[in-house]
Amino acid sequence: MSARPDIKPASAVTVIRPSGTPEDQKRLRAEALLAAEVMWKNRNDIPLDGVAYQELIRSE
Repeated sequence: MSARPDIKPASAVTVIRPSGTPEDQKRLRAEALLAAEVMWKNRNDIPLDGVAYQELIRSE
């Protein structure tokens, strides 16, 4: 019996790259970031400061 774990070879991973020009990709990233920003907008149950928010989450 070996002390080494039975590690199987890595599976093939498909990398999906966005289509379009670099400008299109930049626009899509900006739209995604804006959607995420709006999701957090006007929340009064969390601190507005990112560091304060992280400290609150980590203290739980």
